[in-house]
Amino acid sequence: MAPKAEAKAKAKPSKEEQKAAAEARAKEAEEEEKKRVPQPDRTEFDEAVGKLNEAIEKLQKQQADLSKKIDARSTGKDEFFTAKNELRKKMDDCQAVVDKCVKDKETISKQLGDQAAAEKEKRQELNSAKRKLAYQTEDEIDQAISEMEFRMMTGTMPLKEEKETLKQISELKKSKQKIREVKGLEAKVEGGGDLASKALPLKEQREVLNEKIREAKEEKKNYSAQYGKLMEMRNKQMQDMPDLFEKRGELSKEIGEKVKERNSLRDAFREKERAYNAYLAEQRAIRAERARAEREKRNAEWEERKKARELEKAEEQPFLTETTLIEQTIAWCKAQMPKEETAKTEEKKVTEYNNPEGAKILQKKNDREEEFYFAPTKRKGPKAGGGKKKATSNAIKHNVETFKLFDTLKLDAPITTDEIPALLEKLDSQLAGYMVKVEAWKKEREDIASGKKKPEPAAEEKAEEEEKTEE
Repeated sequence: MAPKAEAKAKAKPSKEEQKAAAEARAKEAEEEEKKRVPQPDRTEFDEAVGKLNEAIEKLQKQQADLSKKIDARSTGKDEFFTAKNELRKKMDDCQAVVDKCVKDKETISKQLGDQAAAEKEKRQELNSAKRKLAYQTEDEIDQAISEMEFRMMTGTMPLKEEKETLKQISELKKSKQKIREVKGLEAKVEGGGDLASKALPLKEQREVLNEKIREAKEEKKNYSAQYGKLMEMRNKQMQDMPDLFEKRGELSKEIGEKVKERNSLRDAFREKERAYNAYLAEQRAIRAERARAEREKRNAEWEERKKARELEKAEEQPFLTETTLIEQTIAWCKAQMPKEETAKTEEKKVTEYNNPEGAKILQKKNDREEEFYFAPTKRKGPKAGGGKKKATSNAIKHNVETFKLFDTLKLDAPITTDEIPALLEKLDSQLAGYMVKVEAWKKEREDIASGKKKPEPAAEEKAEEEEKTEE
């Protein structure tokens, strides 16, 4: 494994730099102190509001006492207003009767006036008709006609004059009808006719209305006297009530001023709280910005460490343990074979290794012992004092470590040396497969070094990334 990259040592700041940094920090602290908004004193505010509340409660108690006194003096209030409303209604009813009668009276007066105007108009018409008549009676007309006929009969007159006289006689005869009409009209005007018969009921109705008006006014006068007595009694009962009402109004005004003062205190305190909260929010924003800068700095350092781990991981062969284990197993299998066969096998095939720098391969040599992941089984020699030597057996003795070794490689442990050649072929096949993977790893390392590919993060790196996300 390649050694880890060493961290760069930070240069220690000089005394001048330390002094300048301290001065900058002191100046920054001074600026922050100037900008600092003090927290409003809740205790002082509560005490001031408490005093105002006590004063308001005291004034409200005085106001309640006055209200009780006013209520006590206002006994019979409902009965008073009931009687007052009844009298007012009766007076209004009387006034309504008066108003109706006056209205009807005005209507009758108008009708009488219309009748008088009509009578006057007819009299004027009669006088005008009389003025138009040359003769006022039929006798006068008959006398005039007789005189005209006598002149015609006894005298001599021209034909033209005679025709004119006949025409006048004809007109005089026609005027008799006009005299009769004028006489009839005169009789109606002198006797009054229909107008006189209608005028009398209207005048009687007007007199009845006048009587009703007088009675309604008299009744209203009585109700008004009762109303005055009722109001006088009420005024005596409520004689000093205006002073009480005035005092209660002053208390209400004073309570309003105290409440206004309390609201002003609350508004001022809330304004201070808003300013303080805004200051806290600004400080939180500053701290958040600093935390963000520190987090970015930590992230940058973490990225540097990640790059270093990636470079370190790129130098580490991923299949070193497997290839080494297979090579050790091959060496152990060859050690179990007879020397003649081992020599032949070594002559037939020489394994080429392509391991990274620093890796060691243990090979079997005559002048040194084998190194294994397990201790080789020690062969037992012939018993001391024995007789003839037994024939050499090709059976292989195993222990727990050897069985575990082959189980790791997913192979069956050989029981005899006859099974070793086939086993060696399988081991060589596995080793060749891993060598292909090593070649692929080398190519991938080259791609990572050239920046064509980014390595996958390890489990530890994933945990750090999750921790970073949570922050």
